[in-house]
Amino acid sequence: MARIVVIDDAPTLMRSFVRLLRAAGHDVQGGVAFDEVEVHLHPGGFDILFSDILMPDKSGTEILRELNDRGCFEPVVLITGDPNLETASQAVRLGAFDYLTKPVTKQRLLDVVARAIRHLELVRERDRARDAELQILRNLARVGESAAWLAHEIKTPITNLHVALRAVAGHLDAEHEVVIGELVERLEQIGVLMRRVLEFGRPLEPRTRTCRIDAILAEVEAHWRSSEAGAPPGFDVRAEAPEPVHALADPLILVQALDNLLRNSAEACGAGGRARISAHRNGASRVVVRVDDDGPGIPVEDRARLFRLFHSTKRDGTGCGLAMCRKFLEAQGGTIELVHGRLGGACFEITLPAADRGEEAR
Repeated sequence: MARIVVIDDAPTLMRSFVRLLRAAGHDVQGGVAFDEVEVHLHPGGFDILFSDILMPDKSGTEILRELNDRGCFEPVVLITGDPNLETASQAVRLGAFDYLTKPVTKQRLLDVVARAIRHLELVRERDRARDAELQILRNLARVGESAAWLAHEIKTPITNLHVALRAVAGHLDAEHEVVIGELVERLEQIGVLMRRVLEFGRPLEPRTRTCRIDAILAEVEAHWRSSEAGAPPGFDVRAEAPEPVHALADPLILVQALDNLLRNSAEACGAGGRARISAHRNGASRVVVRVDDDGPGIPVEDRARLFRLFHSTKRDGTGCGLAMCRKFLEAQGGTIELVHGRLGGACFEITLPAADRGEEAR
């Protein structure tokens, strides 16, 4: 059921709209002028508004402007008896959800209502997700203000407990030593999560400069081909940037983001997996960097929440890695999103501001 308001200066037509919509189960208020239903027209006071365009008191386009000024983002459907392309384009430019031409059939009316309700549900779901994420970021900002103190207060007892457990393990039999080993592993996971949350909470001050992105990718490839990266056996990482590519970025932050993405690829692909990191210039203003793998990919149901803090698709994941990647990249004017890749697995596309041609040549 939706809360619907109908405004039309033709009483018979207005009552007909109200009757049809109430018969469909909706809560409907009707009036022949804006003043008669104004009490309902405020943010959160209605779900859909149907308004005639040509009315002597206040036109439909004036009502639409009024609602925009009030901060109402609910769908507004304008009704016209003079159907033409200019009327339609004007309605869309002003922010109308849709427009109807008279005479309006019952099926057309109910179809528009169904689409408007679905649109409203998606907008409200997006807003709830955004509000929840903003609340998390506010809380983390408060944590970040005292991150050094908190890190010390938590790290010291964890370190002491870790050392004590290691010492005790040497005096126990094999069965109890396994239990101690599991406790130590859990403590290490807590330490990793703590460091990542504190890093996420700290404000970033990126030091952007003109960087050779192709050179950075080559360095990342060399690292992942070495034993220091801890990659699974046979995990193959290759950089693909045959020409110099220049972008404005903080190289340390970019490397950290790429390492996070490749670590996820290594865990998803396992032994014998493949990952490709590439870069190319996209027009005059952007540089595109991709991390593509041949793993199982990201489940459809997880894609909408992929970059949310504490959301993880892995059983033992912390849910910090991708959220931190997005924070790192957005701090330097970049973006990151999941796209369709060449290898059939997960493919993350990073965009960065391109260096201007003069700076690139220099």
